[in-house]
Formats: sequence, structure tokens, C-alpha cells
Amino acid sequence: MVLLPGRDAKGRPFAFGASISVQSVHDRLAASLWSAAVMGCAILLLGLVFSWKVSRRLEVEASRRQQAENALAQQLDHLEEIVASRTEALRRSNRDLEQFAAVASHDLKEPLRSIQSFTQLIARESKGKVSDDVDEYVRFVVEGVDRMRRLI
Repeated sequence: MVLLPGRDAKGRPFAFGASISVQSVHDRLAASLWSAAVMGCAILLLGLVFSWKVSRRLEVEASRRQQAENALAQQLDHLEEIVASRTEALRRSNRDLEQFAAVASHDLKEPLRSIQSFTQLIARESKGKVSDDVDEYVRFVVEGVDRMRRLI
């Protein structure tokens, strides 16, 4: 018989006896310890599995993120190459247009000089010999040539 101490509702000590063998206590304690050990191992194993799954998911996500970053970097490089190529093409086009404008300007001014020179000769030679209307027409031609030269 085993006496187990305790206290009643008012806090007074008492003891009660139970008829239990030491082997029975040992068996129950061993079974409880074994159950606790099995439960502990199960919890530890679940924790390891969960940890591994989380770790694996993080690795997969990191790999996907790295692939996405690499793809974006490649696209950025490609776009920068396109921009550089188009910028150079635009510079060439602007140079060509500037050169064309200079040549066209020179080519257009030359006939105007001839028209102005011949009109001025006509005006000098015909001064007083033709009607006032002709003098006015000659003046219109000279003014038109001056306006055209300013535009060019």
C-alpha cells in the first residue's frame, strides 16, 4: 500500500492510501515516458518535414525570382541596344537633312541671284523708256526675289 499525501478544501493535510504495486507504477511510468518520447519524435519529425518543405519552397521561389531578374536584364540590354541603334540612325538622318538643306538652299539661291541681276539690268535699261506699269512690275519681281531669298 502506498500513502499519498494531499490537502483538503480548507488546506488541512491528509493522506490517503492506495493499493498499487511498485511494478505497476514502474510500468505505467515507462508507458507514459514511451508515449512522450514517441510524441516528441513525431513532433520533431513533423517540424523537420515542415522546415524542409518551407526551405524547398523558398529555394524554388528564389530560383524563379533569379530567372525573372535575368530575363528582365536581358530585355533591358536588348532595349538599350535598340535605343542606341535608333539614336545613331536619327543622328545620321539629321546630318543628311542638314547637308541636304544646305545644298538645296545654295541651289535655290543661285537662280534667284540671276533673276534679280537680270531684273535690275532690265530696270536700268528701260528706265524712262517704258510705261510706269512696267517699272512697277519690275519692282514686284525684285521684291519677290528678296522675299524668296529670306525664306530660303
